[in-house]
Amino acid sequence: MYNSTTITVPTFCQGTTGAYCTTLDIAKPLVSDGSIFINCNETTIGSEDEKAVLCSMNGDININATKANVYGLIYAPKGTVSINVSEFDLVGTIIAKEIKLNGSYVRINQ
Repeated sequence: MYNSTTITVPTFCQGTTGAYCTTLDIAKPLVSDGSIFINCNETTIGSEDEKAVLCSMNGDININATKANVYGLIYAPKGTVSINVSEFDLVGTIIAKEIKLNGSYVRINQ
């Protein structure tokens, strides 16, 4: 569980992981064997110059935020990716068994 605002090194978790903060920046890969929960006001995953990976090998990925900018890959091959974000902007790809998108503004661009 994270309560910091920045993940700047590749992080690998054996179980479920979550981040609960006002703002969250994930600059490097975040990989979990279990589910990943992100609950924050604003999150940025990767950047235009350096893409990042958010990966749950055996669980789900849940992103709940007011605003999320994602550059890279969201990957949950055996689970569901649930995006509940008012303003969601993805430059990259989502790969999952199931994808649920909910937001006022959703843009997905490769």
